Amino acid sequence: MMNTEKSNAHAMRTTPDQIKLGAAQASRLSKMTGFPAHELQGKTVADLSDSLKWKIPPDLFLFKRVCGRVVKADPATGVDYPVPFATVHIMDTDCSFLGLFPAESPWAWLFPLHCHQEEIGHVKTDACGNFCAWIPAFEIDWIRRWRLERHCLPDILVKPNIRDILEHLKVIPPELVHGPFPPGPGPDPAPYLVGNPGGMRRVEALAGRATALKLQAAAQSGMLNQRRMGLTELLDQPAFQSPLPPPLSRSLQEQYRKEAASVSTRYLGGDAGSAYKLDLHRYVGPFPRWKCHWEIHSEWEPILDVPDITFTVTQDVNGDGNEETIYSEGFFDVRWNAGDIPPVTLHASQIAVASPLCGQLPDIGCQETGAGAGIKGVSLMQLEPPAVGDAYVDASTGFAVRPNRPHADGLLHGSVFSAADPLATAPFCGALLLRGCNHVPGAAFYRVLYRRNGGTEVPFVNHSWPIFRPLSSTPTWINPVDGNGWYPVLPDPANWLIPYLLLAWPSAQYQPGVYDIRVELADGGKAHLAYSAPVRLNVDNAGPAAAITGLSWRVEGASGWTPLSLQCPVVRRPAGANVEFQVAWQASASHLLYTQLTAGGCGSSSAVLNLTSAPASAEHWYSDELDNAVANSAAYKLNFPSAGQPDNQGAYAFYVNVYSRAIDPSHAAGYVDDWQYNAVWIGGTLSAVQVAVVNL
Repeated sequence: MMNTEKSNAHAMRTTPDQIKLGAAQASRLSKMTGFPAHELQGKTVADLSDSLKWKIPPDLFLFKRVCGRVVKADPATGVDYPVPFATVHIMDTDCSFLGLFPAESPWAWLFPLHCHQEEIGHVKTDACGNFCAWIPAFEIDWIRRWRLERHCLPDILVKPNIRDILEHLKVIPPELVHGPFPPGPGPDPAPYLVGNPGGMRRVEALAGRATALKLQAAAQSGMLNQRRMGLTELLDQPAFQSPLPPPLSRSLQEQYRKEAASVSTRYLGGDAGSAYKLDLHRYVGPFPRWKCHWEIHSEWEPILDVPDITFTVTQDVNGDGNEETIYSEGFFDVRWNAGDIPPVTLHASQIAVASPLCGQLPDIGCQETGAGAGIKGVSLMQLEPPAVGDAYVDASTGFAVRPNRPHADGLLHGSVFSAADPLATAPFCGALLLRGCNHVPGAAFYRVLYRRNGGTEVPFVNHSWPIFRPLSSTPTWINPVDGNGWYPVLPDPANWLIPYLLLAWPSAQYQPGVYDIRVELADGGKAHLAYSAPVRLNVDNAGPAAAITGLSWRVEGASGWTPLSLQCPVVRRPAGANVEFQVAWQASASHLLYTQLTAGGCGSSSAVLNLTSAPASAEHWYSDELDNAVANSAAYKLNFPSAGQPDNQGAYAFYVNVYSRAIDPSHAAGYVDDWQYNAVWIGGTLSAVQVAVVNL
């Protein structure tokens, strides 16, 4: 993928020191320096740094860079795709808010009452949605000073990221929460996330299932390759892609009717207050109230004249020459750290036009004279075998054979990938970009045909996708010209961000199976000219299944087992006795990668369930193509705490994790590793049973 540091496409068009100060900027600088605002407004930073040299601290005329990325989340899969060549407007913003601090809630919300904004610059995103903007140092200094002067606001006025959620839920140790930015060598959070399915369920309850599954998959992929696989970047992403609604109960609304009007009048005055408009449907948040202990006397609290740098993003989504707003009111997107400012992620609305791929792509060898028509690659994976080494795709089965290889002994192998393992049988999943050649003499139209599991051949129909020129800001939509799947042959297929793209195939909308795919070419009257040779892809987006089917216990050494209900089971152990558990479990997937039974307790340091049966009883990695189901039983022991150890009565749990071996060929890490790696996309913790242990 394209690196933000190396990209030149996102530089501001005008050097930041040549942008004239607006009224708001002049007012801020005036308050900091004592110079009249009217003498500063309309002047550039370059002008002021010369005319006020040695009269104003020179560091105020420096700039700090704030970088970020504009993305659009796929509503079906939750995958973030980059929004290229959009315009990011950098706004100097002052807002007054009415804050809502519900009793006994870990969250706070803000309702905008009145805002004043000035644009202080704009910048284009690059092909991967990245952008960087230079912000005057005095702006950042003013924002930081304003917050530091007010109790708790530096901690509360921060939109939570996933790392904050993990901190609040105590899912990972504190030393992993406040690591340096940019992230460097140090403790890896992946083992803590993989080994804490209960924590992942708490993340799901607080931040949503899509976030929890994405986090768990990134951690699992990192463990399978002994590196972070994008996990650190994911931890720094916003915890909520859209605002979480505040708990406006009937009693709270009644309290607002009694108090909020008087609050506005008391703090804003009758005349001033008339300009302030409160809309309970328009809110910002939630904000992490747990970061600071703030005694409030009312659930409604005004927070006035809050300075911030915000972003508005526009894009010409329909090609009419006018840019529509795809992101706005991004209050508190920037985390104003004392040191380096971490990047921001802006989730654009669904009207935004995103690109399914960006950055470095493998070459497609098409000859414009017409030789070699057909499908040559799928997303970032080439279908033609390399000159040396294993092929990428088995031409007879349609499986990817390099990633997610089987283990002959059925064990996890310490989470290490080895190219010495047998070839994989990994199907494809996700959005599959079929890339190839469609230029033959006289060809004006083409369509892509498929035959599933040897059935009748039919065309792909009703699919459209956007494409972008390498340095263009307006997307071009490729649409079928009729209901029979015909598309126009582009005259310059190489001159696009994704060159030689024949079809953007949303494979999740199709049944699993073996797809034989070829290209048909036709002349201007859609008369048949030629077929390409078919290629075979095995596709499977289906999720796995898992269940704990039985739970029993006994005092250690006893001859028989006592069955437990799977609904709220309780074990009453004799004082001083160790107890054992027997867990029957099963897991399956149409293309299983691996499954694992894990166990854990909470609270006490002695609340540890130890596996006493063989490792194979609690884990399994597929050994061949047909190895797709597991049914097993595992045994665990809970020791009674010895003298000096804390009591370990409490809640214990057993979890079944299971993953498909399907791979997404759009994954940049796979391309970098030449697909010699393990990664997971589909699956997670799919079954769990909790049991209470108490002393008699």
